[in-house]
Amino acid sequence: MFLACASSPRICMANVALTVAWLLAAGRIVGKNREGKCMKPENLANVSEVITRRKAFYEVLPYYVLYEERLPDRVVTTRRIHAGFDIEVYGNVAVSELGRSPDRELAFTVLRDIAEAVASHSGDSCSIEVILFDSTLILDHRRKFQPEGMMRIRITHARGLDQPAAEAEEKALKGIVTQLNDLGISSGNSRRT
Repeated sequence: MFLACASSPRICMANVALTVAWLLAAGRIVGKNREGKCMKPENLANVSEVITRRKAFYEVLPYYVLYEERLPDRVVTTRRIHAGFDIEVYGNVAVSELGRSPDRELAFTVLRDIAEAVASHSGDSCSIEVILFDSTLILDHRRKFQPEGMMRIRITHARGLDQPAAEAEEKALKGIVTQLNDLGISSGNSRRT
């Protein structure tokens, strides 16, 4: 299952018409739509330029849910279950760019397309959601409080809240991380000041 959502309900979409299969060909990324037609080269060049200019990077975090069991005549029990992963993608932004911008729209589209392509190979129980935080700025002391925008790719499952993440979610995580690295987005462990 694939979902693409944003913090604004106007652009929340559950059905996305475009599927992009990202391929590495001679060190160059080529995107194709469902009909097999290549994306415009200027859009691919724009993605690379935005990633470089915004100093994009990602961090992988575990995604947990709290599961409460309320049985009659018993004490409520709460369990923390590792239900998947959050991949948080950051990039530098100016305060004046808070909200919608062409760079954010392009980045959201690319992440959505990557998530959809990976979801198509991950199985029915795996759910991948792209969340845009268009009105949020992150200020990190490790980066000298440079304002950053964030988008989240959440990988979880539809097997039930009491079930932990499994092989399908691990496979989806590896697929998305590979695609991000192929695009030139580095892991957050190598944050530079």
